[in-house]
Amino acid sequence: MIPQPLDIWAETLFLARDDLYTTEKLYCLQEPSEVLPRTNIKPDNINNLLIRDLRGKEHEYTFNEQGFAVLGLDSALSYEEFSDPQRVEDVYLHELGTCSLKYFKASSIHIWKPLKGPIQDWPLALCDASSIDKNDLVPCDIVSPAEVKENMVLHFNARQRWHYLSNQLPSELLVFRQMDSLGENKPRKSDVIAPLAFEWITDLF
Repeated sequence: MIPQPLDIWAETLFLARDDLYTTEKLYCLQEPSEVLPRTNIKPDNINNLLIRDLRGKEHEYTFNEQGFAVLGLDSALSYEEFSDPQRVEDVYLHELGTCSLKYFKASSIHIWKPLKGPIQDWPLALCDASSIDKNDLVPCDIVSPAEVKENMVLHFNARQRWHYLSNQLPSELLVFRQMDSLGENKPRKSDVIAPLAFEWITDLF
């Protein structure tokens, strides 16, 4: 029996809209500081985020258009073996290399899967990259003693389209991009995906 899609309402945090960010760059310190707060990020709690189920419609979403895809992979590794770095390198990474990932040309590809399933709580949601307004993305410095990296933090926008895969199994991979490597000056609409884990409030019938 094919599971029915289950759209849901969820509660999660976005970046608040604040005039502070017109004059001060976002930052997050990986270690405590005696002179600065750990972060200047102000959260905006959204308690009615609609997240649509991908179940049964996986083929409608593509890496090039939405920035993510659902792939199937029955790994030879057992649950216990995923705690062995050498087995993961020798077996699992080789499996991923034969799972059509070579067709996804991006400088940063992320793969998310449960080690046990089906997932019943705290699944991963992905925003359709074609629905993200670039003006809602704010650069943020991630500061550690060794280096400073930059990522993007997202404001909520009602035009965003969020999706998840209900009852995700260990054999189902969510593959998504966070940077594009085509070398184009003009950003592609699928350059950025905003992943988040969420706890749902109620089913949408």
